[in-house]
Amino acid sequence: MLSFLQDILGAVAKIAGTIVNKPLAGTLFSKSFSLEKKLVLPPSTEKKIVQSVVTSKQVVNAVKNAVKNNLNNNSFEEITSITYTGLNDLALSIGSADLEIIGTKLGDNYWNTDVKMSDIWNFDRKRIGVYGTVSDALNNFGLALQNAGLTKEYYWEVTFSFSYKHREER
Repeated sequence: MLSFLQDILGAVAKIAGTIVNKPLAGTLFSKSFSLEKKLVLPPSTEKKIVQSVVTSKQVVNAVKNAVKNNLNNNSFEEITSITYTGLNDLALSIGSADLEIIGTKLGDNYWNTDVKMSDIWNFDRKRIGVYGTVSDALNNFGLALQNAGLTKEYYWEVTFSFSYKHREER
């Protein structure tokens, strides 16, 4: 009976995410209802995350700063974290994540970067007046489900690469 309820809630979460135009949030929330011992994101979900984050100002700025900090090196590895805020899909689905950025200098100011983004998906705290009435209520409902053992935290990671040209700031 419990697994049936979790299947239903998972489907509702995914549909709700689509209806409110937050498909990534709905997809990641629905995955938390899984009864699998080890949760692995399907390739289609990983692709959605990468498509959403690779051009986000948070990721671009993190890569830009990592390159800027290492202009005199031929390669580097930096670990940092980013946070998405607001009512957008990335804020509601990812919130915060860790980045491991590995850069290799290709030539004058040109860099290739490999980025690993990872986090533990969960509801970390109750929210009041953070995202707005509906989003706060959904977050707090998710937290209650998590505390009742109906959802579970899970680790996720995605990797992506892109080239970057450093431009001197004036």
